[in-house]
Amino acid sequence: MRRNGLNHTLSYLEEGIFEALQGGAKCKVYNQSDLPPTCPMASLTGKELVDYITQYLGSIRERRVIPDVKPGYMKELLPDTAPTEPEDWESIFKDIEKVIMPGVVHWQSPHMHAYYPSLTSWPSMLGDMLADAINCVGFTWSTVSESTLVALLAARKDKMLQLRQEIDQDVDDSVLNSRLVAYASDQVSITTFLDSGFPVNQMNSTDNWI
Repeated sequence: MRRNGLNHTLSYLEEGIFEALQGGAKCKVYNQSDLPPTCPMASLTGKELVDYITQYLGSIRERRVIPDVKPGYMKELLPDTAPTEPEDWESIFKDIEKVIMPGVVHWQSPHMHAYYPSLTSWPSMLGDMLADAINCVGFTWSTVSESTLVALLAARKDKMLQLRQEIDQDVDDSVLNSRLVAYASDQVSITTFLDSGFPVNQMNSTDNWI
């Protein structure tokens, strides 16, 4: 229930932020795809949020790792209905600490020992920002092929570095590449694997294959 409540809050804030962008920058838009890429309010709020993330991660060890709130604590903090008019960014920004953070488990904290504490890094967060801007949906024919190819090339590079260390001598990449084999389901397009530069063994798909 707590997780559902938090997801509802994040969705509510996301809608509010978009409405604030519309109202703050006076952009006449009707859906998110119509938001002008040069909307000045988006740039200002984005920079402010990056600064907040920097401050949050820099002082995270000072926060309580596990929240001490009770289930349903958000009910008193949120209005009964979503706003019908855009809210200003300052009000939305304050809700992060007021509404969201009290119910958050701070996984990035160095005091978090239940699981791996370091789940993200600055490079991964920047990559997520770029991926969100591109909005790559990996279920079309082209995007799936490209994503698969990038993963294959990365795996090939990693394995070749391992082999080079094991052999401990100067060997041409073509020799190392000839020792690599990819395994895939027979339901996968073979074209992507051919571009990777090494042979592929396609396995029969059955109910017990995975």
